[in-house]
Amino acid sequence: MFFMRSKAIIFLLEGMICLIPIKRIPSTTLDTGQDGSLIPLLTKKTYSPDDNKGYRAIAAYKDQFLAVGTDGRIDRISLSGETTPVTNTCMDDLNGVVYNNHQVIAVGNRGTILVSTDGLTCMRIESGTEKNINTITSFNGFLIASADQGTILKNEFENKWKSIQLPLKGDIVSISASASLCVGVTNKGEIIKTSDGLNWDIFDYNLEYKGYNKPCVFRKVLFTGGRIAVIGQHEDGSPVALFSSLGNVWTERALNYSDDDGMMHTVTNLPNDICYDSAGDQFFLAFDHGEVVSLPSCSHCNKSLNVSENNLYGISYLENTLMLVGDDYFVTTVKLR
Repeated sequence: MFFMRSKAIIFLLEGMICLIPIKRIPSTTLDTGQDGSLIPLLTKKTYSPDDNKGYRAIAAYKDQFLAVGTDGRIDRISLSGETTPVTNTCMDDLNGVVYNNHQVIAVGNRGTILVSTDGLTCMRIESGTEKNINTITSFNGFLIASADQGTILKNEFENKWKSIQLPLKGDIVSISASASLCVGVTNKGEIIKTSDGLNWDIFDYNLEYKGYNKPCVFRKVLFTGGRIAVIGQHEDGSPVALFSSLGNVWTERALNYSDDDGMMHTVTNLPNDICYDSAGDQFFLAFDHGEVVSLPSCSHCNKSLNVSENNLYGISYLENTLMLVGDDYFVTTVKLR
């Protein structure tokens, strides 16, 4: 249900009020629904799919966010959605970012690792690889990044990186860590985990669940709240979300939801990123074509919201605010409470 107030859309989600500033949604107009409420009409994309420019990842940074993307772009984003560029002379596409120990570390194509100590300027450091680095996370006081062709990079000291090669079928596309365990996933359906950053166990999901669940390729992993969440797509192209406590046994979560009229729908867009709202004990997934889906503890209480036509590649949570970024450097915020 939507209401109009102060040039914003108010979205009611499971008893929570979500505020979406209209000004952050490009080329959006409003129309009147059959019930007299205002609804957004999203016009044609203002970018060419062939260009595929935009943000590719986002992370919380102090009391704001950091988003990275194509052509070496790094922006600080306030809770209200205002962007401030971070000076960077590297033009390689950036795929991941983390804030750790008072440093911003961004990773990207051709072995790119950038470090900023002030959030204003970046310098490039030697990674020891020319492979595309896809993601980075902090784990037990050090950093772990993953690259194509089964390569793990472990930060040892003073920006020195140790390379570890794993016998994997796919590229490690995402890594996430808790206090005791670091977990990664590949685009061939493999799940890897470690307790020390050096020795890794490999779990072939498609092999272990052959004949029981559909084969999958994975896109992102998130380890938080005592649960490991993995998102991706089935072999038939449909989206998938898996959950586990320790990474040994996996349960698939149905990606369906009810609309305001109580009608059930199935999500068909592909998920690109995931974050966790600890206060509401729910996961939020960012999809292609501007769709955002909430997965609360109640498996029958999923909700869906469309915020744009742009593909959403990054979602992060801070101070009851969801920040979403995507193609064409799209930015929008969703207030949860």
